[in-house]
Formats: sequence, C-alpha cells, structure tokens
Amino acid sequence: MLQFSVSKFRQHGENKADFVNKLRVAEEELDETMHFYELLAEFNEPFKQELRGLYVIANELLSINIASINTDLKNMTAEKEKATGQIRSKIKNH
Repeated sequence: MLQFSVSKFRQHGENKADFVNKLRVAEEELDETMHFYELLAEFNEPFKQELRGLYVIANELLSINIASINTDLKNMTAEKEKATGQIRSKIKNH
C-alpha cells in the first residue's frame, strides 16, 4: 500500500524532496496525535485501553514514516553522489 502511495504521489509531478517534506509534516502530526492520546488517556480512565491501542498504531505508523524518510534521504544522497561522479568523469574525459 505504501509503495502504491509513493508511486501515485510521484506520478503527480512531485519530486523526492517534496515527498520527504510531506512525510516530515506527517511525522509531526503523528507525534502530536500521540501526545494527545497520552493526555486523553491520563484524564479519561474508561478509555485508557482503547487509547493505548490507538497510541500503539500511531507509533507503528510513525516508525514506518521515519524509515521512509531515512530511505528517501539515503537514496537522494546516493543519486547526488552518482550524478556528481558522472559530471566529474565527463570533465576528466574532456
């Protein structure tokens, strides 16, 4: 599902840097949501178990999100290094 979302996102002309920025926004939103789950659980004892389950799911999504950010940043760096190497090679050959 995540791969499908990524490919659909990129089909709409978004570049990788834009995608990473949107993932970072989602990361902040998930972090804020988890904070509110903690607050709600603290003051709403009857819903504590349910909120704990939601917190765990949000934490899993956050982990996936962070892994996606790190992977994209790593790939972007590798692509830049490859492009730089190709440019240096062309300059050297001329």
